[in-house]
Amino acid sequence: MTLSIFSSSTTIVVSIVVAFLAILYRAALPKPIPGIPYNYASARSIFGDIPSMMKWKRDTRETFTWMTEQCNKLNAPMVQIFVKPFSTPWVIVVDARECQDVLTRRSKEFDRSSFTTDVVQPILREHHFPFPSGPKQRAHRALLSDLMTPAFLNEVAAPQLYSTTLELLQLWHRKMVLANNHPFPAEEDVANAALDTILAAAVGSEAGTTRSQLDLLIQCSTVDLAENPDLPVAFPQAPTSDDVVSIRTVIDSMEIGLASPLPGLSYFFYLKIPRIRRAFNRKDLMLSNALKDSRDRLGNSESGNFPVKSAMDYVLRREIHQARKEGRPPRLDATVLKDELFGFLLAGHETTSTTLMWGLKFLTDHQDVQNTLREAIRDAMPDAAAEGRQPTYSEITGSKMPYFDAVVEEILRCGGTAATHARKSLVATHLLGVHLPKGTNVLFMTNGPSFTSPPMPIDEKSRSQSCQEAKDRIGEWDPLDMAQFNPDRWLKTDSDGRIEIDMQAGPNTQFGGGARGCFGKKFAYLEMRTVLAIIVWNFKFLPVPAELSSYSAVDTVAHAPQQCYVRLAPA
Repeated sequence: MTLSIFSSSTTIVVSIVVAFLAILYRAALPKPIPGIPYNYASARSIFGDIPSMMKWKRDTRETFTWMTEQCNKLNAPMVQIFVKPFSTPWVIVVDARECQDVLTRRSKEFDRSSFTTDVVQPILREHHFPFPSGPKQRAHRALLSDLMTPAFLNEVAAPQLYSTTLELLQLWHRKMVLANNHPFPAEEDVANAALDTILAAAVGSEAGTTRSQLDLLIQCSTVDLAENPDLPVAFPQAPTSDDVVSIRTVIDSMEIGLASPLPGLSYFFYLKIPRIRRAFNRKDLMLSNALKDSRDRLGNSESGNFPVKSAMDYVLRREIHQARKEGRPPRLDATVLKDELFGFLLAGHETTSTTLMWGLKFLTDHQDVQNTLREAIRDAMPDAAAEGRQPTYSEITGSKMPYFDAVVEEILRCGGTAATHARKSLVATHLLGVHLPKGTNVLFMTNGPSFTSPPMPIDEKSRSQSCQEAKDRIGEWDPLDMAQFNPDRWLKTDSDGRIEIDMQAGPNTQFGGGARGCFGKKFAYLEMRTVLAIIVWNFKFLPVPAELSSYSAVDTVAHAPQQCYVRLAPA
């Protein structure tokens, strides 16, 4: 009798558990959005598209190319993928016009994506970038409002940028001599120079990574060279300061969130690793010290008038002015001040250095463009060319160089440093004629159809009214050559026969658009113009072997090339 009761109870419990698991399984299965293509096999698994995406990531080190490939695979400009159990599918769009329309004209319907928040916020914390639009986001962003003014760009950022670029020039002169026509990897040098610049501009102190490497190589009379001149040189590396190592460790941490279908869970464990925790703590200490230095220079916090020498000074001065306006005490040691500054440092280092690396690759592989660019630079600064000297910063920034500007735009378009712009639907709405539920994450890709390959056909009537009305504001690229690197596509002739840059020639959304567009756009253009002008003025970038010139990438903070080798000769 007892055994019978026990067996009956066990059966009931087992049945309940099985029923619960069945319900949980069904709840975890993807719930496709009607009307949007998807992989049917993925919809029948609780893991959805995760295995396919993770395999692609392991094989290629890229994530965003997998997303674009789903549109190519399903032959549709808009598809849905299942990468998070128990959640709404992500929608992938490969169409420049829809991207531009949503970013610039539909901000009441779409805002910052929760995908962005999940990946970025554990690293940037109180920085405005991952926040949804609103009073908090605008208040935090306002702290940086002085950093794109002419005063900061010309008086603080420019001298550091020019000085660091000249150090990079010296370093590469030394490497050119030692390498003796062998190629060598350039990514570390470019990244170091960018970090030296942005760190000095941000906190007023020099990292000195480029100078340390130069000092080391000055002491080297020779390096080991292979008999085959196509084999690269491995130069000895100077020690890197603990602050720089910590900054890079924190920046690299973002790859953990980007590569995981559950960023929050991945970060929870990753950020507990002692080495990683120490890096974050050291980064915070460095920024706290910089903030203290700014406070010490401030002196009388009531007036807020003090000489500024760094971005931190500008941020602190802005906070004091804002506090006085709002009738509250200033936050002189707040996390938000340090996090806003670190976000500025991260973006100014990672994205611009990545774009410069793509630029070196394209100029190396397109010798005709490189030669035309060098001629354009020298024609624009004839005094420097005639006197056989380096162009000054004012000459570089003050000269009109439409071909130079076209080269920069083409590097941005073809390199695709920002491979996607992620948004979330704030309300139930429509996209390309399909109903999107509220809270749907939409990723607009910049690395495929309508940007670098022919657009996919879309019924004009399926587009929003605002998109249809803006149809002719921006041109379309010629599908026959849009996959090629060709700066001439950005040029036009005005009524007087002068060549000028045409920023509306075709789509390029690398800096986003609208109210949530890239905050540091002016700084990025300033850095690219200064660095490219000086290095192309001084060096010829000779071809490198195909095995050192892969266009494979790695997706971290930016879509960066896995290889960036240069072979230098005097220009």
